[in-house]
Amino acid sequence: FRRLVTAALPGAPARAYLDVFDAGIAAAAAAPWTGWGQDGFRVACVALGDGGCPAHPHNAYLEAAVEGGLPGLVLFAGIGARALAAAAPGLWQRGGAAGRGLLLSLLAAGLAVGALKSSGSIHSAGLLVLLGGLALAAARAPTSSA
Repeated sequence: FRRLVTAALPGAPARAYLDVFDAGIAAAAAAPWTGWGQDGFRVACVALGDGGCPAHPHNAYLEAAVEGGLPGLVLFAGIGARALAAAAPGLWQRGGAAGRGLLLSLLAAGLAVGALKSSGSIHSAGLLVLLGGLALAAARAPTSSA
């Protein structure tokens, strides 16, 4: 945090993150049904008169709402919830420590506690897809008798 936020945003880094979050909320509210499309946070910031926005709003769910509107947000959250619901029972009951760790990793990624470098897509989606696929495969894998 010190290196990435405090040094990069001297003064009041917490306020800077709140400003970014507020800009994301304003962008999502301005186009709630259609969103702003790919790289929509930057586009929305310029269109709404705030040219100083970063590449993304630092929250995967807010980014889904900005880029895809409310339908995009619902689909993004729904896909993650459905994968989690399908994988969780098998991982918890038969996965052992590795399965439970994978389940917790999927939960952490799904909560969007971190923001990754901007790439024009929903930043945590790749990680969610990877962890979700691993979780689904592990949940359905036959248990070893070893």
